[in-house]
Amino acid sequence: LTQSPPPAIRAGAWSAILLQKELPLPRDGEIRYWMEQHPEANKETPELQKALLLTSLEELWYGNMPKNKQKQLIEAMRDIGAAKAAAQYDKIAQNLLNPDVLDEIMSQPDDWKFELEIATAQFILKNEQVFRLPRSENTD
Repeated sequence: LTQSPPPAIRAGAWSAILLQKELPLPRDGEIRYWMEQHPEANKETPELQKALLLTSLEELWYGNMPKNKQKQLIEAMRDIGAAKAAAQYDKIAQNLLNPDVLDEIMSQPDDWKFELEIATAQFILKNEQVFRLPRSENTD
């Protein structure tokens, strides 16, 4: 299913793999949530910071993301192979105050959104060791 033609099915398949491996999902807010649930994680690793950035879309949408962080987000998308998503989110970042442009962007097929989800899932899997925390052994 990870090679299925419809991007939505591919994205779902990649998310299923992450769930199976008990890894965070590649969606908005999921890495932040994972970090809250795992305070023992080393939050300063570049891989975790990149995953956090890639799943910070709400921050972009609500206009809370500084311009330099927006540029980092777009570059991170390109870096993981989500060029179409990077182009669309760059347009979004440039037009946050222009509802007509935002409506036009959001009316387009969702392939670019799924591209980002798939690429982020692959990035998380590639860096799985960052998300693997030592399990405490119960000796009771």
